Amino acid sequence: MIHRLRELDVSLSDVRQIVRIPDSGVRAALVADHLQRLEDALERTRAAVASLRRLLRPEPADRRRAACGAHPDGRGGGGRGRAQ
Repeated sequence: MIHRLRELDVSLSDVRQIVRIPDSGVRAALVADHLQRLEDALERTRAAVASLRRLLRPEPADRRRAACGAHPDGRGGGGRGRAQ
């Protein structure tokens, strides 16, 4: 059991508590706390992966200009029409 908990990145202090505490409810709470920490870290990792993937996919030039209010043909204007 100790080896398996360590494989799951449970800290030594938590492993000690899980092994020594006779109350199964307290043990379950310790495991649930660790699970929550892992899930939180996983969510942060997923967000970082998504950000890195966006960095690797450069936006097409037309979309960049449109986001800045420029017309794709370079006229600018941001959708207000052409001045006469």
